Amino acid sequence: MRSFQFFDQAGDAILKIYLQEKSNQDAYDNMVDSYRQKKKSDPIQVLPFEPQTYASAVDREAFAKDWENMKDTHDFFGMLRKYNVHRLDAIKWIGEKWAYPVDRLSSRKILEVASDEKMPIMIFAGNKGNIQIHQGKVRTIRQLGDWLNVMDPDFNMHMDETCIAEAWVVHKNTDDGLVSSLELFGKDGEMIAQLFGLRKPGLPQNERWKNLIDSL
Repeated sequence: MRSFQFFDQAGDAILKIYLQEKSNQDAYDNMVDSYRQKKKSDPIQVLPFEPQTYASAVDREAFAKDWENMKDTHDFFGMLRKYNVHRLDAIKWIGEKWAYPVDRLSSRKILEVASDEKMPIMIFAGNKGNIQIHQGKVRTIRQLGDWLNVMDPDFNMHMDETCIAEAWVVHKNTDDGLVSSLELFGKDGEMIAQLFGLRKPGLPQNERWKNLIDSL
C-alpha cells in the first residue's frame, strides 16, 4: 500500500494517509517527487517529549464553581490550563455529580446501541499532533478478540481494548444544557477516545444519548 506517513519528534506516528483504488497515482508520484529530499540527510534524531508537570491539588470549591459555570464544552480546556490540572485528575476530583467511573469496556454498549438504534454519535480520537472526529451513524460493529471495530464503508475504527484502563461518564454544562460523554483513558492516564451524542451548537443533546449514557 502506498502512503504518506507523519511522525512526531519522539518517533510516534501521528497521521497516515493511504491511497485507495481510485486514487490519482500520478498526483501521488508528483507530490513524492516534490518533497523528496535531494541530498542525503543526517540520521533522524528521535527526541522524547519533556514530561509535563501538573498541580497535585486545587481549590476544589473554586474548581467546582468554574465547572458548573461552563457555557461551552470547549471551556473545559481553559479550566485545565487555569488550574494546571491533568484531564484525568480533573475528572476524578470534580465529584459524582459531574463525573463517575464505569466499566472500562462500556464503549462496546455505546457502539452496539448506537448501531441498533441508528443513533448518530461523535467519536474523538487523537494524539499529540492530530485529532480525528467522526460524526454520524455507525453501522457494522465487530468484536474480534480484544479489538472493538467499526467497519463501515466511510468510517473504520479499530480499538485495542487491552489499552483501556479506565472509562468515565463526564457531564459538562453548556448554554444548550447538559452535554454528556464517555471518556476512555489508557494505563498512562492519557485520553484514548471520547464518545458523544451528535449535536449541533444551539441544540440540546439527544435524549436517547443521555438515556444511553445513564444506563452505563
